[in-house]
Amino acid sequence: MKNLYRILIALLAFSVIAVSCKDNEYEYTPGESETSGCYGVFFPTQDASGSHTYDPTMDRSVTITVSRTNSSGAITVPYVASSSEDGIFNFGTINFADGQTETELVVTFPNAKVGVEYSFSVQIDDKQYASLYNDGSIALDFSVLIVELKDFMTEDGKQKAMITFSDPNFLEEIHRVYMTYYEVDGIRYCETSGGETVWSGNGLSGEGPFGTDLQMKFKWYTNRKVTVDDVDYEWIEVEPVNTGFTSSGNPIYMGDYFHMRADMGLSNGDYANSYERYTKGSDGYLPSYYDGHGGFIFNAAYWIHGTTSWYGYQNSTPIAIADGYLRVDYTLELESDYTVDAVAPIYVKTGADVAKIKYAVYEGELTATQVGYKVSDLTDGTEAGEVYDGMVLNEEDSYKYGSFGVAPATSGTYTVVAIAYDDKGKVQNSTSVVFNYIAAADMEANAVDVHVATEPTPERYIISGGLDHYHSFSFFVYGKNITEAHVGVFATKNVAADPEAYYSYVKSNTTSDGEDAGLGLSEEDLAKLNAAGGFFDVVSGLKDGVSYTVIVWATNGALDKIVTANWTTDKIPEVFNSLGMCTYTDDFFTAGWKVENLSYQVEILESAENKGKYKLIYPYDAKYGYNEPGDWDDTESYDIIVDATNPDQVFISPQEIGTNWGYGMMQIASLAGYYLAAGYPAATIIANGIEFGTLKDGVITFPASGCLLNYGGGWLTANKNGATKIVLPSVSSASVPASKAIGRSGVEFSSTRTVAKLGKHVYERNPQPVKVTVSAVENVRKAKTSQKNAVATSVK
Repeated sequence: MKNLYRILIALLAFSVIAVSCKDNEYEYTPGESETSGCYGVFFPTQDASGSHTYDPTMDRSVTITVSRTNSSGAITVPYVASSSEDGIFNFGTINFADGQTETELVVTFPNAKVGVEYSFSVQIDDKQYASLYNDGSIALDFSVLIVELKDFMTEDGKQKAMITFSDPNFLEEIHRVYMTYYEVDGIRYCETSGGETVWSGNGLSGEGPFGTDLQMKFKWYTNRKVTVDDVDYEWIEVEPVNTGFTSSGNPIYMGDYFHMRADMGLSNGDYANSYERYTKGSDGYLPSYYDGHGGFIFNAAYWIHGTTSWYGYQNSTPIAIADGYLRVDYTLELESDYTVDAVAPIYVKTGADVAKIKYAVYEGELTATQVGYKVSDLTDGTEAGEVYDGMVLNEEDSYKYGSFGVAPATSGTYTVVAIAYDDKGKVQNSTSVVFNYIAAADMEANAVDVHVATEPTPERYIISGGLDHYHSFSFFVYGKNITEAHVGVFATKNVAADPEAYYSYVKSNTTSDGEDAGLGLSEEDLAKLNAAGGFFDVVSGLKDGVSYTVIVWATNGALDKIVTANWTTDKIPEVFNSLGMCTYTDDFFTAGWKVENLSYQVEILESAENKGKYKLIYPYDAKYGYNEPGDWDDTESYDIIVDATNPDQVFISPQEIGTNWGYGMMQIASLAGYYLAAGYPAATIIANGIEFGTLKDGVITFPASGCLLNYGGGWLTANKNGATKIVLPSVSSASVPASKAIGRSGVEFSSTRTVAKLGKHVYERNPQPVKVTVSAVENVRKAKTSQKNAVATSVK
């Protein structure tokens, strides 16, 4: 190949000379003729070319294949060899027997030193042996590095460690592989091989390294650090590797984010600065790293070769974990919050292996340098600090959580500096957090002025917006000097079950996966909130007859506050369709008035949604000719509901019948219906010998003494004769025109604000007050209490 390059250069030079001789004429000059009887010797493969690594125990030689096109005669081929250092390489001869077209050149390097890279090149220059125009290469370059190849061992160092590589992202692969590496100047050159594919769920086409035995090459810098979450780890660089899978025929590569961008030509033409930003994590992506405990974290990207399509992952990166290693986590994070009842809460999140933290509180916002000095002072005991070990392990995410409160003497800005210790008392991590504090004497002056109220949806929205009172309501939030506010709407029963969780969710405005929950008010809405009239909104897409709670979190920059307001949407009347006229026999009144049972025709309706739920239309109204058994003070038209949705458990719940006997409105009920309304389950009622009514062959009956009558002075036993009966209309009478249905209009609603989805709740508010000095605070475990003082409910 080198010879071909020289020929092309020579031809180019010749053409330039030719052009310079004649301005307007171009002449063809034939190239140099092939030497008569040329053997056409060449190197048919470049497998031996390039860089090679040898273990010191391996045979120090390389075998190079040599071929020829003219096999006539036995020949020894002359060639030119050069090397990076004399006395390292021993070059053999290139011999062909008569008729032989392929032979070997053996080069040995017995004197090569471990850890030193050497190189040589061989070239066939003699025109009698090397063809000028043969496609095969007449030159070959080779480099060798002899280093000790090591296996990644288990933590006890007794055997090779199997490394489980899991990729939850683009390729969805899980492999178990072995890893070997060699080290030069603190850099370990790693390669994975062998093992097995445990699971593959990617659904992509093609086979290759990721589809068989995972093959990755990467550099592991033992002397270079990358900081992740304030912890230093050893750096890893992953060059792009073909995964073996394809997308629309294009191969898919995996590598570091930066190398992906560089290979795609997207480094903005500023390689050095782009690389610097990447190494510091300021480019939005972290480098890959080794965690020191058998874990390799690959902050990788995937690139579809030949396109600009690439995928970067940071929340869920490929991870390789070696078997037999003890996984440890010394994460330490602090969060602060607004002052509550003159106490500033400090929330603690640590790795599972942190046993305790030591902390101290300092006046003002400390610089990074000052924090470093304070960490040293707390570590060596120059400053005593306070110890906190009240963290509790969360089994779901394997982190520990805790909190304590601090109460400095005066309002101001403070810094908490904390150090994490393991169970042996060794320092493992440190961090700090800045918070603003409002003392008790200043609480009233800095109080948050915010309010919320609810009201029916205005008629203009019902007329023009397709809304109604069954599925929407409106609210408004007003106040003064509010700098930030979040609003969420939830079912009241859910809020009542865990108010702290909902308050925390609205305040954080963050979903369980860390995304914005969309509860925050815009600057325009905040301006309305702080102005006369406040911020107004409509909540739509709700369920009818359900109570909802509006939760508002607001802050004025010094303190924060949560206020709430409730609203219950109107209940859609249940739709009943007429079945015609039934025969109703009444035996409720025999208990109070000794009159004969009366049977008469009453219109009966059935629920459209709950088959077997019936409504008797005004059964005690005089229009049906009911013979009034006494001197009523008042008679009104009331419907009676009979629930026969379960034919074996028919009942009548306590309900007024429209007649008044001086003591109050009279009621009737079946005995089973009375106890159901009181909260007793059907099984308990039956177990106590109380019988339900039944629906059989179109007739509803109730057991004798199975009904009740209330005349205002108490309940009396009714249906003593067991005569109460409802004979449903025959099938032929089902054609009676249905009563007008009352209910949903069928209008599609355009939601302005919908009920929010609750995110994951981690922290609780309302830490208990503690004594504190400027430099340290007394440790306290935060009790789990409701946030009564922080919540104010507005009355609609």
